[in-house]
Amino acid sequence: MEAHSPAPAEESVITNSQPPSIVAASFVPAVALDSKALFLKLFSSRFGSYARTISSANTSANWRQLSQFHQLSDEEILSSISKESKAYRALSVHQTESFLILQFNPEDRDSDRNVWEKLSAALLSAGLSGLKLFQVAEGSTYQVFINLSKSASILPLSKGLTNHLVQSGITNVEVLRPGNHFILPLQEGYRWMNDGVLPVIARHEMSEEMALNFFMGEVTKVTVCPEQFVEQFKEFLEAERKREIMEIVPPEGLSQDGVAGEDGAKPKRKERRLRVLP
Repeated sequence: MEAHSPAPAEESVITNSQPPSIVAASFVPAVALDSKALFLKLFSSRFGSYARTISSANTSANWRQLSQFHQLSDEEILSSISKESKAYRALSVHQTESFLILQFNPEDRDSDRNVWEKLSAALLSAGLSGLKLFQVAEGSTYQVFINLSKSASILPLSKGLTNHLVQSGITNVEVLRPGNHFILPLQEGYRWMNDGVLPVIARHEMSEEMALNFFMGEVTKVTVCPEQFVEQFKEFLEAERKREIMEIVPPEGLSQDGVAGEDGAKPKRKERRLRVLP
């Protein structure tokens, strides 16, 4: 299974506005609270998860979807990040979250470094600096977390940031949306990467407590106010809300296949505004 589930194709809309340059990002001290509690709170959306055994290959065929009514417990989450775990878990992004997650797939060292450099520059132009790069495992998906100061609707944030990345010439980095899946951090093989996209340390080299402290310390170094962050994408999101789609609606007496009736009437055009989820 890929790190996320496929989503329906959607046309990208690019505005002519300049890339955003203002964002409310604050640098905070290293985690002072219980890192375990913060980790569990960060990943508190636990319905619609997937699981596979660690020994099986990372292919879609080996991932098993759990019941949509099953909510993973704290114990199940913590068990997954222990060194004795026999299973990998992937969580679903829900409508509201307290983080954004960006992902891209590995190619080779030079290509990966080039993607990270371009991504870092694009994020910097959006006012975000100091974000850290992680990797699910050697040769697997890269992850970047943007910590939000509170839970917020993820869809407009994802759409706005995706548009900004596309404007910056980055099309191979995905900002996950509700319904996408991602592999839970700190499981077997998880790695911290430096700016040269080389591993700094891996999960198996640390105790669970050290891994939790290190991960949460890195993720919470930069905290973003979601309302102010989405404000810089206001022009793009408003343009998207106003997009109209045209559909052919048969008038009365016209068959569903669009063939004109006895009076020779032709299908009428009806305009419908595209509703954007809050």
